[in-house]
Amino acid sequence: MSEDAPNSEQQPEDLPDNFPAIEDLNLHVIRRDDNREASTAAVARHNVWVEKNEKGVWSPPRAGDLVLVRQFELDKQHGRKLEPRWGPPKLLREVLTNGVTGWVSDVYGLLPAKKYHLDDLKVYVPRNDEVYPPLPPRTVEIERQAMALAGFPGQRAVDLSFY
Repeated sequence: MSEDAPNSEQQPEDLPDNFPAIEDLNLHVIRRDDNREASTAAVARHNVWVEKNEKGVWSPPRAGDLVLVRQFELDKQHGRKLEPRWGPPKLLREVLTNGVTGWVSDVYGLLPAKKYHLDDLKVYVPRNDEVYPPLPPRTVEIERQAMALAGFPGQRAVDLSFY
């Protein structure tokens, strides 16, 4: 090695006086690598903590659960964007053997059951003070009996107390 070649530890003469020394630049690179390793380790620790403390958001519905059914017709109609995407609670009567579909009917069993994919269902969680399904008002039962006695069996009675 010739004497004219600058040593790697010496400052070259053509650099300005306020330029940091090569040792300072090497120290900066070492610190940058240490910071990168520390931040990667912190992210890894956080991911482990999240996985350990993560609670399942969705649980698959089982037979006998009250479920909400997704209303897909609202997705196609842009004018109804503020209406709820999930219908009223219904009863999941049976989960089929394939485990991905099930028979869903009205809570009271008045409407025929329909087959839905379990991904289109969400388990209904009532509020603490809410009791669902609400029983029909006593006046409706009395009106149904009266309509049957009057000779109009099968005729639906209407409870006007709601109006």
